[in-house]
Amino acid sequence: MKKFFSRNFHVLLLAVLLAPLFYINVKDSVDWGDDFAQYFIQARNILEHRPQTDNGLVFDQQTGEYALQAYPAGFPLILATAWKCFGDSIRASSIMLSFFFFMFGLVSFFYFRKYFPAIACVLLALVVMYNPFNIGFKREILSDVPFAFFLLAAVLLFQSQKKNSLQYVFTGMAWGFAMSIRGIGAVLFLAAGFFLLHGVVRVALKKELRGDFISSLKKTVVVCVSALAFYLLLNAVLFPVPSGGILRFYADATRGEDFGKWILLNLDYYYEVFLNFFATMGGGFQWLSTATKFIMLGLILPGIVIAWRKKIEFDDWVFLVYMIVLFIYPYLGGGFRFLLPVLPFLLKYIFIAFNTLFNYAKIKSPKPVYVFLLAVLVQYTPGLIDQVNSMDVPEQGPQEPPAVETFDYISQHLPVDAVIVFIKPRALSFYSGKKAAYVARNITSEKLPGLFRRMNAHYFLICNENDEVNDVMLKNFVIENKNELQLIWQNSFFDLYAGLK
Repeated sequence: MKKFFSRNFHVLLLAVLLAPLFYINVKDSVDWGDDFAQYFIQARNILEHRPQTDNGLVFDQQTGEYALQAYPAGFPLILATAWKCFGDSIRASSIMLSFFFFMFGLVSFFYFRKYFPAIACVLLALVVMYNPFNIGFKREILSDVPFAFFLLAAVLLFQSQKKNSLQYVFTGMAWGFAMSIRGIGAVLFLAAGFFLLHGVVRVALKKELRGDFISSLKKTVVVCVSALAFYLLLNAVLFPVPSGGILRFYADATRGEDFGKWILLNLDYYYEVFLNFFATMGGGFQWLSTATKFIMLGLILPGIVIAWRKKIEFDDWVFLVYMIVLFIYPYLGGGFRFLLPVLPFLLKYIFIAFNTLFNYAKIKSPKPVYVFLLAVLVQYTPGLIDQVNSMDVPEQGPQEPPAVETFDYISQHLPVDAVIVFIKPRALSFYSGKKAAYVARNITSEKLPGLFRRMNAHYFLICNENDEVNDVMLKNFVIENKNELQLIWQNSFFDLYAGLK
């Protein structure tokens, strides 16, 4: 037993330090973000043996799809498992998310351990997990954290030195599950292609033994086939999701876009996102964070060059492909949660550059790195304190009493076939059990009556108190069509109109 503790001291220490994640921001309420409601609907469908596409939304084909009819089944399956064990509550979902925060911290340690001393790895894992922005993510039900865990675990498993077919199949399952949580998990397959192509070049240049390449080829093929098989098992056999619809949805989103323009926009956007991520979020450490965040930003590119010149590995290909996809995708709104899965890679490059600088300066001690990492953790403290102090404040969302009252009224008093237009249609569908429709944003207000008639939508819910659910277009529609609509119910937050025959 003593030998076990001695050998695993740093892992156990990190586990103890990460344990507060099971307490911080574990809440009974969630905000109005509509994605969580889609995941909740699909988790409910899994438990009730209903189709994954049964989400209560009414779509209009003329204006294009408002959203995916169903996400891949990975995250809903995680939620359904938590609900099966602990009940279908926000708190159970929040504890489940805390578990994946905890696991992402541990797997980050094992990733860093390939490059840095154990103490530095503990501190790096804490820098990842206790950033106030990351702690803030715990207020929401996000698929990004489980995805980040499975992506990094999949990379570590692939880079493992074990040469065993069963290990390859297990690695493939991790790949398939990562892609089942978020579609961008497909970067693993693209990275595998570049990894093999790079191996071919190295063999041709006689920088790599042919036997080593054949071994890598076998592993890659077994992993990719296993990953695809497991993905199809989950998303085509057990919990069918229209994968063609997913591809079509993203193809429509990128059709006709100027990718050169979006690369520049995304570079500027994620530059600001990275800097803001390492800000203090209040307190008296603004001067400290101004120094540390620019130092880290400035070391990313040198670290990449140093690491890739030495040897470009599979995780480097994953990082490269992921960033290419992120920079060409025409969307500015993901914030740091889209960078979270590659944060361990970024920190690896930053501290490889740190070590190189210290070597040039003939500094052999790792203590300067420890001091820098501790400084980053110190600058986190004001934001962390704010997060802890605000834990008892309920989120503005579907759990607020006026929202609960409204959804109860809709559930109990509207006809079974009622279709209600609301800015958060999936939340309305989940909490009321009624069909929901939406305001298409790519048409003029004059075309809204035709849109709602095609959807057979005759009820309209507007909110007067919360900016996140303040639908200006829908409010203007109600004003412009007041002669055809009737206010049938209201409370302190919401007005419900009926009409438009």
